[in-house]
Amino acid sequence: MQLIAMLTMLIDHIGYIFFPQDLGWRYIGRIAFPIYCYALVQGHLYTSSKSRYLLRLLIIALITQIPYNLALDPGGLNVVFTLLLSELVLIALDKLPKLWMGIGVAAPILWVMDYFPLDYNAYGLLLVLIFRYARSYGLVLAHLTLNAVYMFYYGRLRSRALGATAKAARSALGLVVILPGAPGCACHHPAIILWRIAGNGLEKYFRYVKVCKIGMPYPFTEYPSPEIIILHV
Repeated sequence: MQLIAMLTMLIDHIGYIFFPQDLGWRYIGRIAFPIYCYALVQGHLYTSSKSRYLLRLLIIALITQIPYNLALDPGGLNVVFTLLLSELVLIALDKLPKLWMGIGVAAPILWVMDYFPLDYNAYGLLLVLIFRYARSYGLVLAHLTLNAVYMFYYGRLRSRALGATAKAARSALGLVVILPGAPGCACHHPAIILWRIAGNGLEKYFRYVKVCKIGMPYPFTEYPSPEIIILHV
C-alpha cells in the first residue's frame, strides 16, 4: 500500500510539473493522499513511541519543504505538515475521557488548517478522523460524504466569487478575470470557455466574449484548481 501511495504521488507530481494540461496524471495522483491518511492512523495506533513518530514526521516535513516550494507551491506548506497536525490532534483526542469533547480540540485546528496554506487544508484532518473513528461501510459513506460536501461547498463559493468579480470588473474596466473552474486544464477553445461561463450562470454579464490571454494554472491539490482567463466583454 505504501508503494502504491508513493507511485501515485510521483505520477501526480510528474503530471503537475511536466504535463499540466493532461488531467489523467492528476486523477491517478488523487489516490495517494487517502492512503497516506490511512497509513498515518495505522502508525498512530501501532507505533511504540508517539513522540518519535511525531519527530519523524517533523523531520520529513522540514526536509521536503524546500523542494515542495521550488517545484509545486512557492507559498504553501507540504502535505507532511498536514499529517503532522493531524497526528497531534489524534494524540490529544486519545487523552480525552469522552470523544465528543474532542470537538473543542479539533475545531480550532480545522480553522488553522484552512486559514494557513497547508496542503489539503482542513480536508486532510477530517479524512484522518474518518479513518480513525469510522468503521466498515460507515467509513466509506463518511469519505464519500466528505468529498461531496467539499465539492458542493467550494463550487458554491467559486460561483459567488465569479459573479462578484465579473460584475465589478465589467463595470470598472470592461475586462473580466474569470476563474471558470477548469481543473488545471488550459482550454484554448472559445466554445468551451463560453460553455463554462454559461454553466456558472455568468452569461448575463457578457455580450461578446473574446479570449485575450490564458494564464498558467494554479497549483492543483485535491480540488479542481482554476486557471486565469482574461476576457473582453
